[in-house]
Amino acid sequence: MTEFTRPTERPTGGKFNGFDHIQFYVSNAKQAASYYCARFGFSPCAYAGLETGSRTVSTHVIKQNDIILAFSSVLNPGDLDHAINQRILRAGDLAADIAFNVEDCKAIYDKAVNRGAKSILAPTEDTDSNGTVIRATIQTGFAPTHHTLIQRVNYSGPFLPGFQAATWRDPLAELLPSCGALFIDHVVTNVEDRKMVEAADWYERVLDFHRFWCVDDKQVVFETPCSMSN
Repeated sequence: MTEFTRPTERPTGGKFNGFDHIQFYVSNAKQAASYYCARFGFSPCAYAGLETGSRTVSTHVIKQNDIILAFSSVLNPGDLDHAINQRILRAGDLAADIAFNVEDCKAIYDKAVNRGAKSILAPTEDTDSNGTVIRATIQTGFAPTHHTLIQRVNYSGPFLPGFQAATWRDPLAELLPSCGALFIDHVVTNVEDRKMVEAADWYERVLDFHRFWCVDDKQVVFETPCSMSN
């Protein structure tokens, strides 16, 4: 393993506080959320769907300590032109958006787009009775995965504007012990062969991330070239 020195000069214009949540696109959002509650100790957190004014997509949000997972599915499975169904048809159920909690969403978004990131959603301000959330979305340069930048402005709601607190409870989950998961430590992405360095460089160049360790084929050797990691 090769370790890298942490930069002494920190980037200007916005700050990453960590992961906000992970957004999954799935065929059955309620079933997927229930599985994680019963098997991994999560609890229902928030919901958006027909009852909240979302006419095409249903989203179930679950939480365990600082981990938030959101599962979305299209209400009409026959709507094959919907972006969520298009992604599921190509890849199956998937983690579609790795969202970050940030300070100064606009500054980070502007810097990323100026450095070549593809814009999916320009900075947008959403407000309800619980406060305001500013969010923007970009696409990674090497995969269709999205990153949403979320700035919570004194927001006290269960998840995001447009969501209501979850009212359903899984009686089985309440009888099982807690798994004790505390937070999301890291997220792994798979890239094409010999594209890993390119993907790592994208995060350094576009989002000001810094590389702190890596393992390559000079240090670990297998019969198959799947051991490179940044």
